[in-house]
Amino acid sequence: NPGEREKERQEGKERTMKGGGDKARDNGPLVVHFRNNHKVLLALADPSMRDEIDKFREGKKEFTQNWFMSTDIFEDRLGMHASKALLESIFGDVKRSEMLQVMLQQGEY
Repeated sequence: NPGEREKERQEGKERTMKGGGDKARDNGPLVVHFRNNHKVLLALADPSMRDEIDKFREGKKEFTQNWFMSTDIFEDRLGMHASKALLESIFGDVKRSEMLQVMLQQGEY
């Protein structure tokens, strides 16, 4: 039935946009993608904190650094740590926790 297939395709698309559904939540960290000009930075958030993170993103909760699995910030998808110079060029001279807060607020996962 073509109507059923279209409905399934749309539901799958919505699941993907929400983060891949429950399976994605159980398979490792949430990857926060933060875009700035032509650079993409990545940070790893704790998937068990997704509801808390969503509340923060909606402005209903204060930021806490322990939502992240580490304070590492990576450049692109290569798994390389972002250099101090790159981070300063994007965020200025601020603490790592402030960088993570901006990434979480403005990034995608």
